[in-house]
Amino acid sequence: MTTFKKMNLLSLFYALIAYFPVQLSSNVNRISRWTGINVSMVIIISNTLILIILLLGTAYIFHLTTKWLHHKRIRYFTSITWIPFFSIMMLITAIFLPFSMTIESPNPVTSIIILICVILYPIYILIVNGFIAMTQSSEQPLVDKMK
Repeated sequence: MTTFKKMNLLSLFYALIAYFPVQLSSNVNRISRWTGINVSMVIIISNTLILIILLLGTAYIFHLTTKWLHHKRIRYFTSITWIPFFSIMMLITAIFLPFSMTIESPNPVTSIIILICVILYPIYILIVNGFIAMTQSSEQPLVDKMK
């Protein structure tokens, strides 16, 4: 697989890691109505799933980035290239699952929190990629560092 395809696949994974928490937190009332579970219990389950998605997703991205983009600076472009994938997934969700009832729409505070998280998400991606670069540079033998 070419480096371009690997970078785009990593960007898709980054977009999925951002997409699922956004959907879980914005559709709490809808999930509660569909399943019949109390809203407070749905919030607890959603927050637990969000934490699991972030932890496992970060570990999986860390593994794939070190495997596919070993010592390549192109991995930093994933902090930008996840945005089209995320936008397409959000658009598809808005088209096929619109908020038809006013009770299903998220409250304004949830929307502000989601907006702040989406704005800060590229910084998270850069931190993950920087950590990958630091761990890869510390694993090189001393002879390679002298070249």
